[in-house]
Amino acid sequence: MPRDELYKTYGRAKVFVMSSEIEAIPLVSSEATMAGVPPVLSDAGGNPEIVLDGETGFIVPLDDYDLQADRIVTCLTDREVSERLVARGREFIGQFTTDRMMSRLEDIYLDVIRKGKR
Repeated sequence: MPRDELYKTYGRAKVFVMSSEIEAIPLVSSEATMAGVPPVLSDAGGNPEIVLDGETGFIVPLDDYDLQADRIVTCLTDREVSERLVARGREFIGQFTTDRMMSRLEDIYLDVIRKGKR
C-alpha cells in the first residue's frame, strides 16, 4: 500500500491497539503514531523500547485488561492526552532516521578507532 494511502487508513482511527504476546519492534506502531494515532501496546518484546509508557503512547501488561481498557478510553475521550502522546511519539521516532542512525554509527566507529590507537 502506498505510504499516503497507509497514513490515510491509519488516520481514520482514534487509537491503535496491539496486544501481542510476542513482538519484536513493531513498525505498525510507529506508522500509526506518524499518522496521528496514539498507540496502546502490550509489554511484550520490543514494544516498551518503541513506545515510552505515558509519554509516547501506553504500554500495558499483557493480561491487564482493565488497564488496557482504561488506556483505550483515555485515548478515545481525552484529545489533549492523545495529541500529546502523538506529538512526543513523532519526536521520539524522528531520531531513528537513516541519516541520524548513520551519523551515530560513524561516531561509534570513530570512538572505537581512537581507543584502539591508545
